Amino acid sequence: MKLQPNVKLRLLIMFMQNTSTNSVLPFMALLLTHYLGGRKAGVILIVGIAIKLISSILGGYISDTLKVKKYSLAFITFISALMYLGMGITLLYI
Repeated sequence: MKLQPNVKLRLLIMFMQNTSTNSVLPFMALLLTHYLGGRKAGVILIVGIAIKLISSILGGYISDTLKVKKYSLAFITFISALMYLGMGITLLYI
């Protein structure tokens, strides 16, 4: 099966993004547990995962109904980068 170059690039970016997210999340849990306690860290992580689940379902629905996939992928990638930047800045003040 032959894929277009932009599809290959998007798959590569999604792989790197998911790999980085899944490798950081356990350490984020340990760090939050150390500084905030187990209960607060658990609530923060559960809320974050719930928001990710709901926003991915809602984003998929909006992307399918509005037919603006090119712009929505760029927007999602930009928002994801801002969220990682926000997490990095937050770690400086903990």
